[in-house]
Amino acid sequence: EDAVWQALAWMETENVAVAFHGHTHVQMVWTWDLATNHLHSSTGASRIHLAPGTRTIVGVGSAGVPEDGPWPRYALYDDLAGIVTLRTLRDR
Repeated sequence: EDAVWQALAWMETENVAVAFHGHTHVQMVWTWDLATNHLHSSTGASRIHLAPGTRTIVGVGSAGVPEDGPWPRYALYDDLAGIVTLRTLRDR
């Protein structure tokens, strides 16, 4: 969790609202509400609306070697709408 706080501190200093990272092979999102100083984390496929006054770190997941289940995972970012969508590919 120290790495998350270090990244959030950098984002606050540089005025970065959203950052993406990989290499962890796990899909996860951390959102820091600046007004309340509350850090919320979530996992799994979902849709995240980026709100003003927050800093968000998105672990995009892994298409090749996921470590949070058998299914490939990825993220889509719509910068105009301010939405990050986490997706999971499943065999049908």
